[in-house]
Amino acid sequence: MEVMAFLSDIQESMKARRRTEAVEKIRHAIEKKSPLKTHWLMLAKMSLGLREVTLATECVDIMRQQTQRTVTSDIQRAGIYAEAGYLQRALATAEPLTLQQPDNPSIMHLCGTARAQLGDFSLADRYLRKVVGLAPHLGISWLTLASFTDFSEDIELFQELLDVADKYSEDDPINWMHYHYALGKALTDRDRLEDAVKAYEKGAKLMAQQSKYKAAFDKRFVTDLQTYFSKQGMKAVPESRVKYNRAIAILGLPRSGTTLLGQILSNHSAVVGAGETGAFGQACAHLSPQDTMNFPAFMGRHGDAQAGIDMITETYQSLTDVRYPGSGYVVDKSLNLNRLFGIWAKAVPQGKAIYIRRKPEHIAWSCYKTAFRGGADWSWSKESIQTYIENEISLLTHWEKCFPDRILTISYEDLVTKTNNVMNRVYEHIGLEPEKSSYSPKGSRNPVLTSSLGQVSADVNDESIKRAKAAEPIFNTVF
Repeated sequence: MEVMAFLSDIQESMKARRRTEAVEKIRHAIEKKSPLKTHWLMLAKMSLGLREVTLATECVDIMRQQTQRTVTSDIQRAGIYAEAGYLQRALATAEPLTLQQPDNPSIMHLCGTARAQLGDFSLADRYLRKVVGLAPHLGISWLTLASFTDFSEDIELFQELLDVADKYSEDDPINWMHYHYALGKALTDRDRLEDAVKAYEKGAKLMAQQSKYKAAFDKRFVTDLQTYFSKQGMKAVPESRVKYNRAIAILGLPRSGTTLLGQILSNHSAVVGAGETGAFGQACAHLSPQDTMNFPAFMGRHGDAQAGIDMITETYQSLTDVRYPGSGYVVDKSLNLNRLFGIWAKAVPQGKAIYIRRKPEHIAWSCYKTAFRGGADWSWSKESIQTYIENEISLLTHWEKCFPDRILTISYEDLVTKTNNVMNRVYEHIGLEPEKSSYSPKGSRNPVLTSSLGQVSADVNDESIKRAKAAEPIFNTVF
């Protein structure tokens, strides 16, 4: 088959929600080592979209065998390793390149971002300062650097950030947005909240125009979920027979403390990792929005409902085991778990969940000043943030009522100010004995791949609560 037709065929399978078919086509190409040459990179990106991280790395490894090795191809390969979560492997490929091309911003940015995600902020700082010196127009590098920099102390870097403002324009929307979110973070650090809000507004302006978020549809979707996933409705869905007991779910809104809780849990010896795996979303990739919304009816139409729920569990288990090998617990804090929890509860019938709450106006402020990596079209305006938060709180309250014995609810404020007491409750809920190191995120080897980068690596403290309170006037009139 001609290369582009082959790639298009896989894309069609993905668009048609035929995930298994797409994965098998990729596996077949890998087994044959098809002569795709540079097109293996596209196949690797498709694999990442399917959360098949092993297939993604195998694709770029074959690309290396079939093409002439160059700095560009090594950067591409390292980038796939990093996106797949194999940060050390990415660094092993990319860091030697810094000696060959010490003035290459792409290499420095990749290394700086990976080091930051691993919590090595000293090295990350060196790499990223080099980037913004070489290419001050790269907003994403400024944003990553800003995420772990305290601009209340680093006045010199703050001035550098101000001085490069003329490098940006609305004609370059992504860099423009990233720069203004970095500037907003710096201004927030310096307690200039009114100026920070203006910076965030500029950053969100163009993104809001491109947003596909429909508040009315989202409200209807959540309302229908609660209607169809009633206790009576869920009787139509059998529990999975697959004995998968590694998963712990963290439920909650973005910026509510889910990453902090995940990092603390990851310090327990019985936990092998925590993160936004996206694995359960892929396990349900064959479901349309309507099928997801009314899953009990979908299962009623299914030829073999038991086999259907078993297949979801098997896919979830497979994807999670590849990303986190071993026998320990995996903390899944994927954002789509809130919407899919009714299905998750049936697919992992022994699994426990923790729902972390936070004051809505504090969540709103934190979301407002965060440039999410993707999938958060609701985050570019105050109005859509308010709608989304209200919908999520309503849905999570519904799950609490449906699964009172499986969901433990804690508050972010208590987690930060009464850490030991809250974590003792968490460990009792999931059936683990507390350990000395399991009350703090400090020292965790679990990489932070979310927008909470730089905020959860130190000892737990109430600084975030103080800053959120200072910003309350921005959102407390709507919540």
